[in-house]
Amino acid sequence: MGNHYEVIIYAHISFMILVTVIAISVEYKFWRFFGDQVAPLKSGTSERLRYGMPLMVTLLMTLAFQSVDRLAIKEWSNYSELGLYYAAFKIIAVLNMLQINFTAFWTPLSYEKFKENPDNAVFFQKMAQTVIFVMFVIATGVLLFKDVIVYLLGSEYRDAASIMPFLVFIPVMYTISEVTVVGINFYKKNKVASSNRLLCLFY
Repeated sequence: MGNHYEVIIYAHISFMILVTVIAISVEYKFWRFFGDQVAPLKSGTSERLRYGMPLMVTLLMTLAFQSVDRLAIKEWSNYSELGLYYAAFKIIAVLNMLQINFTAFWTPLSYEKFKENPDNAVFFQKMAQTVIFVMFVIATGVLLFKDVIVYLLGSEYRDAASIMPFLVFIPVMYTISEVTVVGINFYKKNKVASSNRLLCLFY
């Protein structure tokens, strides 16, 4: 379809539409079509709003922080430096894939362990320590061997070596957060309950 930026926008919108159609098809019992009965939910509207409001604010802040860097470079610099920034992001994309795969593994495992024993804080504590250590080693390795990585990728990535160390913290910190905030999903609480050991562990 060409090398215009609109192609990326069309592809993203098409993918989101496809995912939405599949999600509605799989969970059709929660949607009202042509007067169908909807499966009752265990939580009320006000409860869902109280739970989701902080997450909505967090999502908006995340989108703002993820966009402001590109807008700032475009506004106060030039397209050449913006290209270098994207080149550095391509390298970090490998770590993003690691983070996505870990999330796909960790989410069902954490729910399974919590269902078996809700008070088993030791497992989650050890998992958090292990993930933090592994992410620290990966981040340190990328920082120490960034020139080697760029050399292996090719000369076009050479100028992106100085930008890459700052971007490595995005997937590293996101992966760590996947382990440390899972208690919110378990208890559906956005506030710390001092009486609950496992929920307090994630804070």
